[in-house]
Amino acid sequence: MSATPAPTPALMHIACPRCGKLRDLPHRDWLSGANCNWCGGELHPLTPFELNTAGYAAQVNHSDGMIVVHFAERNCTPCIFMDAVFEQAARHRRDLRFAICHVEDEAALVTQLRIRNAPTLVCFDRGRELARISGTLSLGQLLDWLDRHQYAGSVVPTSGNDVRHRRS
Repeated sequence: MSATPAPTPALMHIACPRCGKLRDLPHRDWLSGANCNWCGGELHPLTPFELNTAGYAAQVNHSDGMIVVHFAERNCTPCIFMDAVFEQAARHRRDLRFAICHVEDEAALVTQLRIRNAPTLVCFDRGRELARISGTLSLGQLLDWLDRHQYAGSVVPTSGNDVRHRRS
């Protein structure tokens, strides 16, 4: 007998990737490309957005939904490889938020989160770390890893009637 998945909230609490202001909006509007009421920026961009120390709390602790953060160095060959894979994953998994944090610019945040290597990927849900992995992954490996760690049992609409359940 499996546990009943948690319902998807009617409204999502989302921070704008550009200005960091929080907004409540229907889940379907977030998936369909709503813009921020304050700065006009996309609330759910098609590509990973830059995450810095100033925006960390709003994006990771106060926004609904899982966010995957890629901690990378600009001049690191494995990180550059993962940048491309991470961008592809963001296009495939529109139900998640993807951000990149450049470790050389965000030393305090990197220390706080105990990031020891680059590239490192960390999944968060409402401030709680769900999973972390260091090193390079293929797109298939990354998508499988995301599926294994997504939402700890909740139902996540991806588009239309397609619904993914966390695998046991």
